[in-house]
Amino acid sequence: MFFSSHSYTSEYKKRITVTSNDPKHRSQSLQCHGRVKIPIEITPRTVDFGALNRSAATQYKTITLERGDGGPIAPEVELGKLKGLDSQVCEIEKGEKYELVLSLSPPFPSGRIRERLFVDPGLEGAPKQALRVVGTVKPRLAANPKQFLFPAKRAEETSVTLNLTWDEKPGKILSAECSVPEAKLDFEEKGQNVALRLTMPAGDQRYPGRQRVTIKTDDEEVPMMNVPVDFRNKVAPRARRARDKASIGRTGGKTKPSKAIRPK
Repeated sequence: MFFSSHSYTSEYKKRITVTSNDPKHRSQSLQCHGRVKIPIEITPRTVDFGALNRSAATQYKTITLERGDGGPIAPEVELGKLKGLDSQVCEIEKGEKYELVLSLSPPFPSGRIRERLFVDPGLEGAPKQALRVVGTVKPRLAANPKQFLFPAKRAEETSVTLNLTWDEKPGKILSAECSVPEAKLDFEEKGQNVALRLTMPAGDQRYPGRQRVTIKTDDEEVPMMNVPVDFRNKVAPRARRARDKASIGRTGGKTKPSKAIRPK
């Protein structure tokens, strides 16, 4: 029997089943019990910087490092590739307790923050311990929902509204156009929010290629943004879950874009 303790800490229990060719004892259930010793206690194991504004100041998080089941510790930290992330180990009680201060400085990376650091306990033969760093940086311009979704078969003209939200000071929408020639597109700006209303004609046409709404702005960080436009058939409730997991095939091709809408 082989046991890997990599993902375990402290007490653990494991039940295994042993089979044999003995007709009176074809199987036997065994309860395995043990305790995994750790060289250093890290609290918390996951550092979450939360949702950050793009213009936020340097963020700080403090992690406690304490002596584990081994001897006195002398922890050191190995940083990953995430730019702007730095660390400092502060001694509270020599060999017994330390504080690890992580700092994340702007400019922050776009989107999700996912990083792994490693803490060396400073003990001979003791493995390095992983520490996760997570968070998100709010996009300069976010769409909700993330796409325009229309029924594939439309008995009448159908409209869908999508909202754009600026992070902090709003920019200005210069133009917006849809790659479907027959589509009608309007937008209205209200402070940090922009309401986009896209209208498709009646019919059951599946437009070839990938359709989108292209938005151009006066903002240096996001001069252009594309929002997908999709068409889907209605499905029975039982089939909906299976459909969501499957990719929707599309045929290649190009369409002539509709006329750009510009604010008056």
